Amino acid sequence: MNEKYPKLAYRFQLNNNFTFYDVISTIPYLVDLGVTHIYVSPILKARSGSSHCYDIVDFRYVNEELGGEEGLRKMVDKARENNMKIFIDIVPNHMAYSLENTYILDFIKTGNPDILRLFDIKQSPFVMDGKLIFPFLSSPLNELIKMGRVIIILDNDIYLEFDGNKIPCSDRSKEWIIRRSGEEFLSVNAILDNSDNPTKKRIEEIIQEVNVNSDLLRCFIDMQNIIPEWWQSSAKLLNYRRFFAVNDMIALRSEDAVVIQSRHSTIRRLIDEYGISGLRVDHLDGIHDPESYLNFIHSELHPEFIIIEKILSENESLSNNLRVDGTTGYDFLWKVTSLFTDYEGVNKIKISYSDDQEKYGHKELNEELFVYNLKDLFMEEEFAGDILNLSWKIYENLVLIDHYEFSLKQIENAIKTYFRNLEKYRSYSNLNSIDEIAEDFKKIALKTNDPVLAMAGEYLNQKYPKIDDSFLQLQEYSGAVMAKSVEDRAFFLYNPFVFLNEVGGSVWNGNVSGKDFIKFLNERKKFTHSMNETSTHDTKYGEDLRASGIAISEFPDLFKKAVDEVRKSYNNKEMAVRVCNEHLYYIVQMVAASVRSRGLYKNYKDSLNSHIIKAVRESGLNTGWKNINLEYEKRCIELTENVVKYAEMKPSSSIGTLSQMCKVYGELNSISMLVLKFMLPGFTSNYQGSENYNFHFTDPDNRIPVDYSSLNAKSNLNFEKDYLFTEDLFERGFKLYLFKKLSQIRGENLSLINEGEISFIDAQGENGSSIIIIGIKKDQKRIIIFAGRYLSKVREGSKLNFGNTFVNMNKEWQGNYTDMLNNSPIEIKEKMNLNDLITRTSFLIIRSGD
Repeated sequence: MNEKYPKLAYRFQLNNNFTFYDVISTIPYLVDLGVTHIYVSPILKARSGSSHCYDIVDFRYVNEELGGEEGLRKMVDKARENNMKIFIDIVPNHMAYSLENTYILDFIKTGNPDILRLFDIKQSPFVMDGKLIFPFLSSPLNELIKMGRVIIILDNDIYLEFDGNKIPCSDRSKEWIIRRSGEEFLSVNAILDNSDNPTKKRIEEIIQEVNVNSDLLRCFIDMQNIIPEWWQSSAKLLNYRRFFAVNDMIALRSEDAVVIQSRHSTIRRLIDEYGISGLRVDHLDGIHDPESYLNFIHSELHPEFIIIEKILSENESLSNNLRVDGTTGYDFLWKVTSLFTDYEGVNKIKISYSDDQEKYGHKELNEELFVYNLKDLFMEEEFAGDILNLSWKIYENLVLIDHYEFSLKQIENAIKTYFRNLEKYRSYSNLNSIDEIAEDFKKIALKTNDPVLAMAGEYLNQKYPKIDDSFLQLQEYSGAVMAKSVEDRAFFLYNPFVFLNEVGGSVWNGNVSGKDFIKFLNERKKFTHSMNETSTHDTKYGEDLRASGIAISEFPDLFKKAVDEVRKSYNNKEMAVRVCNEHLYYIVQMVAASVRSRGLYKNYKDSLNSHIIKAVRESGLNTGWKNINLEYEKRCIELTENVVKYAEMKPSSSIGTLSQMCKVYGELNSISMLVLKFMLPGFTSNYQGSENYNFHFTDPDNRIPVDYSSLNAKSNLNFEKDYLFTEDLFERGFKLYLFKKLSQIRGENLSLINEGEISFIDAQGENGSSIIIIGIKKDQKRIIIFAGRYLSKVREGSKLNFGNTFVNMNKEWQGNYTDMLNNSPIEIKEKMNLNDLITRTSFLIIRSGD
């Protein structure tokens, strides 16, 4: 095997509370885990105090808050001493739109168009050329002026102050102030440095005159290089591309070779000088031409490997034109989650949810139209300005240049139709190959009868290769429409079974069978080193919380009773009526999955309540980020706290019993998932602390620093194999113990795991669905993996009883094997009763051919 690729990567989320020096202190612990690559979040200079560091403000420098270049060098050196490499996250799509951003600040002062070239600016007749909309005002500008909350101030320089926030003024506007004093324009500093300068006193008087004259003040504001706007107006008028719909994340131009070169100069140097090994490319879907960009990374930066962040839709495969070694593993994460979910139970829960929606006055949801409708809502509420910019660019080329007879409104509608009906995050066409997007236009036009899209597919083919890229720009935006409508809205709005609503899939996707899973693994092998990942900084739920939550699918009747119990209980009755059904279902599931593990949280109450607030705001029902309803949110928190109390004080109640089932079977789910994560092709990636447990809710809860001193102690614990239904299994360190064992097994069998042929082996009989069996073979070597699921169906006291369940082994799988956890011999015959193989453990890994 090529050692440039990770066997086990360990992800750290760096910030000013966890720096390069903190990573250094964990390296002995990482050695004990078998880590080969330290995998870190972005390391370039980010906004002060950033908790994630994706909001870069200067890509020339390593972030001093993380330890700067000196800290980075020491981390690299310490890693090398221990035979580890460094694998970093890069952010090519966007930067922070902030006064800390070196380039933004320079543009605000000078208006230099060469600086503006760095950013993805959308020029149109609707916004003055050469300016940048600044959408951060707390209220419309005229209202702020009337309230006296916009003033010019003199404080070692001339500033505009909006709501107490100082913005440097343009050089032109400073000159205007100074010339009104009757003086020739001089350096502001030359005037202000001398406190006795009469010109300075005159400037102070002029500033006062302008501040009390709204017409002069507006004139002064018009001379700025920015256009100050109310933050909520960005939905309608904008002249830069954002990261999704986040105003303070400004997209960079990725079609300009000079811009790309300058942005990556420091990363190139760090690879050359420090031996940075691999790159994770964040949000590739925002890049104008991902294929060309990745070719640049290969030819100019020469990393050992490239992993891209990519969310694939249900029936989508990664484009063969992308020169990458793999993806971040969202597809692996969701398919494993689906594999361990009992869809018979999910379907029952969906029926109950639908009945309750009707009964309690909420509109029944049509799954087929659900995402379409949310896309429409997002495009209207958050993206109208972006669509207007895209429409104008196409109108300019299609109508004004090529004389097609379409109105601007028709083009707007066509873009909305395209985004609404696109069932993937984006296409990957470019000026060299337009087939994919042209085909998408034709398919959607056939479905919707949209005349612009019908023409667009033919237009691109006719104009090729001399096409304008105005249509191709749609690809940079389609992922934002999908992500904001699905991940950040639908996942919190449609709540019959929330733990399938995870990055890479959803509760309305089809279930993944064992054979489907093997097909996925085989298809993924064309990109040889995708991540086997189950938690990231972006996932909605920590892997163990998710594994606990999907156990609900094994108890649909109990779950229904728990919902009814919460709705009818004395303590909660009034609150339950006043909290909408969607949120009640969400709260019951979240409490059931987490409450029995509350001791694993630093502050369970605060973490859970914060998450519930985020979830209800994301849903947009009765509250939201733009229109916060504190009274409704208070009801949701009161209900949540009462459900927690009820579950704890009445353990024999339906919610109490369900929470205990989630605890027991969730831990067993986690164990089986961990086995698959280590024993299948790709490379294992672990998010900080998940080797012990990860019950985090969504960000920022999942960025809480890990206490590695306690993990060091726990990692020395030992367990016999007979662990089934042991109380407080994770609290006592079993997952960490198993993690180390699996890491060792993977390292000893890496070539077989990654290069072997994978097969699904059927279990037949009454409980065949409660086991996943996967065989891997290469030459004369064999590994067979048994991973239990739906184990509530086969539990008998403190062991498992699969009853009359058999495995028929083909001749190629028969023979003598060794149990890889305890080195005991096992003979695999043609027909094996599962009870002869696995009763006191929930998994088994055996190997032959030594």
